[in-house]
Amino acid sequence: MIWEDEVMPPAPVEMAHHVAAALQEAHAREDVDRYVGLFDVASTWITSRGALIVGRKEPAEYLARVMPGGLAGGSVACRVAHARPAGDGAVVVVIEQEHRRADGALKEVGGRHRHTYVVTTEPAGEWSIVAGHNTTVGVDA
Repeated sequence: MIWEDEVMPPAPVEMAHHVAAALQEAHAREDVDRYVGLFDVASTWITSRGALIVGRKEPAEYLARVMPGGLAGGSVACRVAHARPAGDGAVVVVIEQEHRRADGALKEVGGRHRHTYVVTTEPAGEWSIVAGHNTTVGVDA
């Protein structure tokens, strides 16, 4: 569902895939510092639990509580569900995330998430997440 109604310029789609891959790698390694480093120093993020966290210090504290051990031998997969330019140097990216147990089954609670991010890009190709919202997806969604 990546911008189906129009021809999508390649840069936003490519950027969205870079974001998804970086988030998946950091999450799979349960690397809080790497995960937080993907966010802008003044970012805002609403977690799946509804907490508003700002900057990098608050996300680091939050993720240090919930990320390590969260996979428990399982896995996480991220895929781009939507990407769209949002002005000069910005892209809105929607990522579908699945958490699986060690046996490969989808986790019963919190197994699916939908993240919406606003990502800014620099002329040199550098990017960072400036805003995000994470929603836990129910089984009937």
